[in-house]
This record gives sequence, C-alpha cells and structure tokens, in this order.
Amino acid sequence: MEKRNIFFLLVGVVVTVGVIITGSHYAETKKEAMINQGKTEIVKKEVSEKKQEEKEINEFENNRGSLSTVDYLKFVATKKQKATVSFFGGKEQQPEFINPLQNWMGEKLKVADLAIQSVSIPNPSTYQLMTQNSVATLASNAPDVVFFQVPVVGDQEIDISLTNSKQYLLQLMEDIRAQLPEALVILVTPPPSTALKEVYNSRSINYVSYLENLKEIEAEQSFLYFDLHDQYLADLEEKAQPLESTLEADGITLNSVGNALYIELFEKALTQPIDTTSGIK
Repeated sequence: MEKRNIFFLLVGVVVTVGVIITGSHYAETKKEAMINQGKTEIVKKEVSEKKQEEKEINEFENNRGSLSTVDYLKFVATKKQKATVSFFGGKEQQPEFINPLQNWMGEKLKVADLAIQSVSIPNPSTYQLMTQNSVATLASNAPDVVFFQVPVVGDQEIDISLTNSKQYLLQLMEDIRAQLPEALVILVTPPPSTALKEVYNSRSINYVSYLENLKEIEAEQSFLYFDLHDQYLADLEEKAQPLESTLEADGITLNSVGNALYIELFEKALTQPIDTTSGIK
C-alpha cells in the first residue's frame, strides 16, 4: 500500500513538474511572441514614418519654386532634424515680436529643435551693418532662413544717399550669400510711422523714399521680399483704423495693437508661396 502511494505520489510530482515546465515554456513562448510582435510593430511604424518623410521631402523638392516659408522650414527640418531662423538688421532685442513668432512657427512646424535668433546693432543702418561686419555674426549662427529687416529708417537718420543705400544693401546681400550660400534670405520692410513720414534729412529724403528705393532694388534683383509696410497700411485702410492708434506717442514704436497686427501680417506672409530654390541644396 505504501509502495502504491509512493508510486502515485511520484507520478503526481512528475505530472506537476511537467505541467510547470510546459506552462513555463508556453509563457516564455508567448512572451517572446509578444516581444517579436512589438518589435515588428515598431519596425512597421518606423518604415511607415520613413516612407511618409520621404514622400514629404519629394513633394517639397518638386515644389521648391512655389513653397511657403513654413513648408520650406519643414523641408529643412526633415532633412537636418532641426531648423534655425535669424532676424537680421532690425532693432536689437525684440522679444515682443520674436517670441510670439517663435511660438507660432513652433506649432506650425512641430519641430522640437527650432532656434530663432536676432542679429543687429544699436541704431542700425545699411552702412553700419556693413562696416561693423554684422554678416559674420549672422553667419556664425548658421541660419537656414534669414529675415533681413531692412533699416530704411536708419539710412534716413544718418543721411545716406539713395544710391549709397542701394550699394550697401547689395553688398550686404552679396556678403550674406557668400557666407551662407544655402540660406534663404528674405527682405522685410518695417512698419509705417506717422512721425518719420514728414521728416526729411539733409538730402530731402524721408523713409518712404528709402522704401521706394528698396522696391526698385527688389524688382531689379528679384530678391525675396515681404512688404509688410504696405500690407500694414492696407489692412488699416480696410478697417478704417487710423495709423496713430497702432503706435506709441513717438509715432514710431508699435504699441500692443500695432505689434499684434505686424505679427499677424508676418505670419500670413510665412504661409504665402515663394521661390525657395535659392536656399538649401
């Protein structure tokens, strides 16, 4: 009887061990299958994302002659995994202008590594930007897009002739292209002013004359160009809103209303198609 019990006990132990081993093997097999499935899904996702990325690059490549600045930056970011923008020539430290634009572009681009910088000097003019070697500072940031905020007011203030203003601007553009051959460079006009429009320098030139001079240069050279000055005035005229209501008491500095409008117009310009073939190769 005892031998029989021992036999059944041994059989039970063997069966139990077998069940445990079988169950363990099944669990390991199941775990391995789940891991492999997870790896397969990851690979499939990566392949899908890669194909989508390649599709976007091809679409951008095929439309370089008519691509918005936002889409161009997406194209750059897709190729380089980052994008850098520099504002050049305007007033120093413009957080009230640059910060909202950076947030807006970041949301549009969905690029984690988006850098926006400002490169300028106190009271800039085309002459000072050139003689103080500001382009070298700009080039050190290696921007993919340069928004050249043309300092027409600065040229007015230091009495630069229209001829010399044109020469300095062309030289600056030549220097930028030489040092940043793959940067997309866009000229940007300043917002309008009530105070400066009727102020003439010793050459009988006001800032509007420098703006008209800039338009002629843009037409001759086919520079990329955001004419925010005229768009600003057109927007106010459409709304029947006086220019003074968007400026501080000095008639030059934008107040919160003016700054919001200028940013809105800039954002709109960023979504308009332009020829981006002069940028990244």
